[in-house]
Amino acid sequence: MAQSVGPATAPVPVAARTAWYVTSPDLFAELRTGPQLDRTVSAAVAARLFPNNTLVPLADSTLARASAPEPDHIYVGAFAGGTVVTSTELSNPLVLGTENWQPPGSAPLVMAFALDTVSGTGGFARWESAELVRGFNASPTAIIDDEGLPYPFECPFWGGEHPRILAPGVAPDPFTLPFDAALFADRAVIEWLGFSYLGEDANRPKPSSIPVCGFALRPAGYQPTAAELRQAANYSGGRVARWFGFAKPNEP
Repeated sequence: MAQSVGPATAPVPVAARTAWYVTSPDLFAELRTGPQLDRTVSAAVAARLFPNNTLVPLADSTLARASAPEPDHIYVGAFAGGTVVTSTELSNPLVLGTENWQPPGSAPLVMAFALDTVSGTGGFARWESAELVRGFNASPTAIIDDEGLPYPFECPFWGGEHPRILAPGVAPDPFTLPFDAALFADRAVIEWLGFSYLGEDANRPKPSSIPVCGFALRPAGYQPTAAELRQAANYSGGRVARWFGFAKPNEP
């Protein structure tokens, strides 16, 4: 019997827009045991990706809470084996192939995932040695991007085994695709990173155990308010704030 998971069965709406830069296979073991966040490197990555913005540090969070941030926020988690970035700009995973999102010295393995259980959209992309290997992005009724050869894990989706479940009384669109695109994207996360955004499993890493640093994106030249400076100074003893050149209030 076909199995399906969709917005009608999900306990809460879930969205994720994340990029992963994998520099070492050790990252996958890190995710299983609990990665250690490097806030200084996280700040450097954020500054490199958004050089035309002033970045104001926010409170630390977890990937479970920060996987789909506000438009003017980003979250970065730098670990020994790689880095994760969350941003609304990643609503289409293939944007990761643009110049802004492939920074100098980019990792040998780069992946992006986007999913939204409310809208029913989902996509994923994978680059190996800067070459796009697979890119896919879809709404409930249309395939937006489909590049590269499908992976074996995709077969049940294309075969109609994981259709999108609609709320009672909602008639399906005649152009509805044979799969739930959000679930499709989450399956790519499971296959490539070993965890799920849509459901926690005791045998898999949990997004709630993956730490990230938050940053508010402000225009170039923006001067943080006194409240923002006090807030930033509280994180990591103020090290991240000073990395960006923000001294504590009343500090020379």
